[in-house]
Amino acid sequence: MGRLFKILTNVDSVPHSVIGKILNPGETYEIPPHKWLEIIDDDTLKNNVSEGKITVNDGDKLLSSEEGRELVEILAVSKNIVPKTLIFPYAFAKEMNYSQYLVSWVDNDTQSNRLVRSGDECGLKWGSSSPILCPVDGTITSVMLCMKAAAVSDKNNVESFVNILFEVWHVGFDDEGTKKGQFDYNINSSQNPIGKKSDTRCVDTNLFVTLGVDIPVSYGDRLALKFIRQLGDDVVSKATGVFISLTVLETL
Repeated sequence: MGRLFKILTNVDSVPHSVIGKILNPGETYEIPPHKWLEIIDDDTLKNNVSEGKITVNDGDKLLSSEEGRELVEILAVSKNIVPKTLIFPYAFAKEMNYSQYLVSWVDNDTQSNRLVRSGDECGLKWGSSSPILCPVDGTITSVMLCMKAAAVSDKNNVESFVNILFEVWHVGFDDEGTKKGQFDYNINSSQNPIGKKSDTRCVDTNLFVTLGVDIPVSYGDRLALKFIRQLGDDVVSKATGVFISLTVLETL
């Protein structure tokens, strides 16, 4: 059997929501593979399919309501092929106080070299970015972020919510390469404390979160992760003990 598609059509007289998208009467929507995990948990969608309000086409034929619900509930893209899910881990144990790349956990370089790695407009040309080679076409669908401590650049104040920002790069040999996308998170400083510039060190933040993202990546990308230093009382300017895992779902 070839590749399956999940093509939904609203045959009801009223609009319906499908993973955040409004599907108007008569409208058709093909669910992209990197969204299939989301529709598996969408009970409202499954009920609408069972009740005949939304029809499902697998790219070959229109399915019955029972067959359509079954297709919505499976992740496999064919009877014999399941997309790979890959984990790309990165870390930086010491303090990052300027925009710089994290180090892949599988990096075998010396400890002294790891500590001086930076990402300031250099990329792989300077051997600073510690990329992981991507073996598939796919999408980064989620990020797991763990951080020991952080601080803002303002010496007097920390806002209630403080933004931390990272970029994903396909790093180049002659320049920094191509930015694939970015993700950020607004840290609640009342729950996860953030230090000020006047503090002698980053305050223990002890942050652990999982974020949903949508960043396309390609086969052969040299994927590297970059911390972006921001200035102000509502953005992170330095961080310590940062560990991040990117989850990549293969596109078939």
